[in-house]
Amino acid sequence: MKISIITPSYNQGNFIEKTILSVLNQPYPNIEYIIIDGGSTDNTVDIIKKYEDKIHYWSSEKDRGQSHALNKGFAKATGDVVAWINSDDYYEENVFKEIMEMFENTKNAVVIGDCVVHYSKSSAIYKVVTGEVTLLSLLCYWKKYFCPPQPSIFFRKSVLDDVGYLNESLNYGMDLDLWIRMRMKYNFTYISKVYSYYLIHDSSKSGSEGGFSKFGAEWEKICRKYISQLSFADAVFFKGKYILHRIKFYFSYALNIIKNKIS
Repeated sequence: MKISIITPSYNQGNFIEKTILSVLNQPYPNIEYIIIDGGSTDNTVDIIKKYEDKIHYWSSEKDRGQSHALNKGFAKATGDVVAWINSDDYYEENVFKEIMEMFENTKNAVVIGDCVVHYSKSSAIYKVVTGEVTLLSLLCYWKKYFCPPQPSIFFRKSVLDDVGYLNESLNYGMDLDLWIRMRMKYNFTYISKVYSYYLIHDSSKSGSEGGFSKFGAEWEKICRKYISQLSFADAVFFKGKYILHRIKFYFSYALNIIKNKIS
């Protein structure tokens, strides 16, 4: 089986070489690597050219943003399994073989692992443990880590072709929108193992001014769209979870006020 990995990039010369090597150094024999660059003006293209004999396709031209770049890559992909890794993230060593076995030996549609988040300006790290992915868990936009870690998700090309490519009108939550569409028709298989590393830095979407607040607004918009499509039973269950969460939140908030007054 072939795995296609797509990297969208734009002016990530400080990080992209590590990303590229994390793909090319995987000891799996059938990797198709595609890089779609948005017309970088730094040294990104020079780094890509350094490895172009091992890259199956790359381009560097102006595009309409990250979602458009990824969709261009998806259209080029010929692998049985597809994933994408951004140009400032990287894969754990020696994981492709295990991941591909999950597809070869089963009917798994989507395989997902854990992810380690780290920062360019500090040594702080934390592990995002994915756990079971259900449709309702994907819609809980108010919960921490409700959105699965994108770099650690792998899916069959047939699944992508079935549900459609990324929504190019979305700038922050296009991956969540795709996961929801996939989960509405297919199950996710969770493996308790780190598959990738996610870097937060000043020029990344998550590390720039406003950071995750920009993600939050788009996440909520996406989730509310799909919540309106739930069955009556699921809607009742979902609203119950939301109400319970709010009760816990306000109870915790009240306890903190009482503790602060006492102290």
